[in-house]
Amino acid sequence: MIAKAKAISHGGISIDYIARQGDTPVVKLNFLPSGVDPWALWERMRAHRVQSQVSHRQLKNDVIRIEISPTEEESAGWTMNDWRELAEQFVREFDSVRLPYDNGKSRPPCNMANSQYIVTLHYDSESGIPHMHLDCNRVDMDGYINDDQMIGKRAVAAANRVNRLRKWNLPTIVSMKNKAIVKQSCLAALSELTDFSWNEYSAKLESKGYKVKFRLDSSGAVKGYMVQMGNSVYKSSDVSRDLTPSRIRKTWEGMHPESRYEQMTPKERLAFVLSPEGEKFIFQFCVNLDGKSIEISVSGKAAQGFYDEIKKFPVSSQAEQDGIFKTAMLLFANYVVAATTFAENCGGGVSSPDSNWGRDKNEEDILWARRCCRMAREMVTTPRRRGMRM
Repeated sequence: MIAKAKAISHGGISIDYIARQGDTPVVKLNFLPSGVDPWALWERMRAHRVQSQVSHRQLKNDVIRIEISPTEEESAGWTMNDWRELAEQFVREFDSVRLPYDNGKSRPPCNMANSQYIVTLHYDSESGIPHMHLDCNRVDMDGYINDDQMIGKRAVAAANRVNRLRKWNLPTIVSMKNKAIVKQSCLAALSELTDFSWNEYSAKLESKGYKVKFRLDSSGAVKGYMVQMGNSVYKSSDVSRDLTPSRIRKTWEGMHPESRYEQMTPKERLAFVLSPEGEKFIFQFCVNLDGKSIEISVSGKAAQGFYDEIKKFPVSSQAEQDGIFKTAMLLFANYVVAATTFAENCGGGVSSPDSNWGRDKNEEDILWARRCCRMAREMVTTPRRRGMRM
């Protein structure tokens, strides 16, 4: 369970809102009559402050507003009596909180149990999870003012006490668990996107039961966003740094290396091949031979092997280097006959590898790729001898 509190100056509007013009279930009325409309309740509170000789100048914020939100699991199957017991327990714990001044002395406690207040039950419009609103008069029935300094901390402390008494998880533990769930949902939404866009990302999350709210800069670009899970709202930076606007596209690209690779320049592709991320990727290559296309797939480590080996060779032209590379690719994929024909088309004179040629058992991709490169260089660069077929 979590709780939030704030002292406000618009008590009448707040009471009218939490009572929804009398249509919202009332959990409890404390020192207030039943069967009257919300504005009549507010007039009762105001009249009490006048009778207690507390002026508006003394008390600008005249109502303490509190929201009490147990989790869906904690409130499952509850009756109105269960909600009333929770409200009363929370009020007792709230009144028992002692917060210190800067000099170490304790601030005066609140006395909500001896104050006029109304508690109503609301249901979240998106998730349907119930929570309570409590509006309390700042002036108690004896004419003393309920202290509103550090009111938010009082609410958190009271909620923690209730959680311990009821053996519920503390909000920090619940928050950690929820953030982990939200993170997995966000990553799942990203993995389902064929192309990254904020609209599609938001739609995927909303289809999973979340609500997304974006914060835009002056140019309309997404500067930040929040994901709502039930009654809880989490900033992307609190869920995961990898999901913030500045990093989320890179996170998506890591899940879809094929899309990222297609958009790279040749220089960027080379750097990607040599990166740890690239080593895990399967690269697709195409070799055209006699009007036919041969598709070849190699691992990132194999691609690194081709690069490491070929860059050692002194070559006379880019065409020669390309010929060595494509011949090596064909050998790697065990297209020996096709490799021989391709090498000959490049001007090579070696007909084919000998009968002992082949991949050794348990030979790693990178080592096999390098060996194919050395053989391909010999096939492409060795001149034809007299008498060989043209």
